[in-house]
Amino acid sequence: MLAEELLRKYSLSRTVIREEILAIFLDYPHAMSMSELKDEMSCNCDRVTLYRNLKKFTQKGILHEVYLNKQDSKYVLPESILNPQKEYSEHLHFKCLHCEMVKCLTDQKIMKVILPEGFKKVEANFVVYGTCDACGKN
Repeated sequence: MLAEELLRKYSLSRTVIREEILAIFLDYPHAMSMSELKDEMSCNCDRVTLYRNLKKFTQKGILHEVYLNKQDSKYVLPESILNPQKEYSEHLHFKCLHCEMVKCLTDQKIMKVILPEGFKKVEANFVVYGTCDACGKN
C-alpha cells in the first residue's frame, strides 16, 4: 500500500509531509518516537506540524500510539492497516530496555476489560519490558 492510497482511503488531504510520514512508517517494522521519525524525514518539518499529523493519523486509526510513560510515546502502523483482512484488537507491546525498540505483539490478545458502571475507557496500554533477541545475544 502506498502513502497516497492511505490518505485517500481516510479522506485526508495529500501533503508532502503526510506522504513522507506514512512512507517512513510503511517501510519501518517497529514503533517510532516522534524524534526518531523526525530524524528519518528528508523534508523540513517543525515539531508542531509533525505532532499534529501524528495525532490526526492516530485519531483516524492509521497509526497506533503506544504509551510508554507520561512523556514517551511511539507510533506504529497497525497490522490491520497493512493487512485489511485482519481486524484490530487490543494486544501486548514489548519494549527492549537496551535498544528501546518497541514491537506490537499482535498474537498476544488482551482479554476484554470490564469496567464498573459509569466508568469509560479512553485508552488501554499493555507493555512488557525486557531485552529483544538482538540485545539478548550480546
